[in-house]
Amino acid sequence: MKRFWVCLEFGVVVLLVAAPRCIWAQNKDYLTSAEVNKLRDAQDPSQRIKVYLSFQQDRLNRIAAASESSDDSRDRVGDLLDQYISIDDELKDWIQYQYDHEGDMRKGLRALLDEGPKQLEILRHLQSSPDASEKDHASSLQD
Repeated sequence: MKRFWVCLEFGVVVLLVAAPRCIWAQNKDYLTSAEVNKLRDAQDPSQRIKVYLSFQQDRLNRIAAASESSDDSRDRVGDLLDQYISIDDELKDWIQYQYDHEGDMRKGLRALLDEGPKQLEILRHLQSSPDASEKDHASSLQD
């Protein structure tokens, strides 16, 4: 009987620790509900890569627009950079998953090879800009 209670206590502890992490993992604050729906609709591995790339480009366009506006956009630029990084991390994880499961990503990877250098150039331009708010976001730009 004691063994039962130990197992039950262990199960409760596991649930208390794991449940918040699962809920947090499902809450993707960096994606809008429309973007989540686009990802859900893009079941083809190559198409999904292209969807992720469009999300990244959208964040870069919004960063450029916010950088050109007034000084109160510093927090917005930081949030957008964090979103870009989160999307990039999710894309890399998804590519690794597809690679491990032998998904056909050839067309999507070609698109990534075409768009990646362009996005990197935009990020390098942001990093080298003399904008005073760049200091606030240097670590995000480095990522």
